[in-house]
Amino acid sequence: MAATTPSAPFLPIVPSAAPLEALAAEIAADVTSLERSLRAEWAAMRAEMREEIAMLRASRAEAALHVASLIGPAGPTGPPGDRGEPGEGIVGPAGEQGIPGAAGERGPEGRTLAFRGHWKAAEAYEALDVVMLDGSSFVAVSDAPGACPGEDWRLLSPRGKAGPPGPAGIGERGYPGPPGPLPQALVVDDEGMLTLHYSDGTTLDCDLYPVLAKLR
Repeated sequence: MAATTPSAPFLPIVPSAAPLEALAAEIAADVTSLERSLRAEWAAMRAEMREEIAMLRASRAEAALHVASLIGPAGPTGPPGDRGEPGEGIVGPAGEQGIPGAAGERGPEGRTLAFRGHWKAAEAYEALDVVMLDGSSFVAVSDAPGACPGEDWRLLSPRGKAGPPGPAGIGERGYPGPPGPLPQALVVDDEGMLTLHYSDGTTLDCDLYPVLAKLR
């Protein structure tokens, strides 16, 4: 049996520290260069701003001198005067109460709304009378206003809308009533008057002339 040669042990490859140090030095140099460049730009901007501020101040001073030359030199200011003594207000005595004046004439008695119930053609109404008519209320704006509604009446409140039907009442349904009279004869005369005769002897007249005139 042939003898085997033992293999060499596995060794990991460890990178050298020299390339990492070189990379770090290069990055540090770039950062330093960038910092110097930014500082130089900032210094140039500050110097430019100072020059602009100095120019503005010089322009303002020149404008002030120009205004002063137009106005002229100011005169000397005099010394302030002495302050005067405060005055004392004197309140006079109260006068006697005057005599009350005469009472004026009594004015006409005021009028208010007067509710007169349902309007009636035979009634006499005055201004501010309120009446009811067909569910609406009206107020008279003059005496003897005439027929309602009219020019001398004003609507106070219109008629309200009909409410929903109420519930059915409680109680038994009533017995049916007796039968009504039956028609027995129908007669139409030459004038177009229709007469209906019932079994209880009553009659019902209906004028058909307006209807027949439209059919001609």
